[in-house]
Amino acid sequence: GVGTLAMIYLLYIWIILPIMHMQRGLARMAAHEFSARLPVESNDEFGALALGFNHMADELQGLYGDLEARVEQKTRELELQNRELTTLYDMTSFLNQPCDVESMCRGFLKRVMDRFDADGGSIRTLDPSGEKLHIVVSEGLPVDLEESEHCMDVQACLCGQAVGQGVVVIHDFRKTQPSRELGCAKAGFRAL
Repeated sequence: GVGTLAMIYLLYIWIILPIMHMQRGLARMAAHEFSARLPVESNDEFGALALGFNHMADELQGLYGDLEARVEQKTRELELQNRELTTLYDMTSFLNQPCDVESMCRGFLKRVMDRFDADGGSIRTLDPSGEKLHIVVSEGLPVDLEESEHCMDVQACLCGQAVGQGVVVIHDFRKTQPSRELGCAKAGFRAL
């Protein structure tokens, strides 16, 4: 009687209970609860199994966390690429429509400003001598700025620098003060 009950109780503690812990841990792991860990209560085979399970859970939790971060990064990259492709497609479709130069420049400027969330912008042409820039169209520029820069020396602004070098020039007035009084900086624009 009592010996049999003691044996059943010991079998429950030594074998059945550790197996039940293992089953619960496996069920949690299957449900993507990678924080699941088993109690290590002995130095026998079940203790070694629990340690192995916990090590595997650590590895899976790390891999899953890294995978989630990589998926989020790739999703952001794909969203950016999709936005760029949409902009490129929109720009190409627009530029392939027949229209006069001013309408084409105004449509192009609007699309560029929308893409970069710009408050103002202009499209300028360089005269044949290479010394003057002329505003063809502008959006969001104060009237006095547009009038003062309607026809200006290439060397008088950063737009001329970009034309002269044939590169994109980005200038953040919040980080560096303009070397001279530039009309766009005086007008309150934070970057060019």
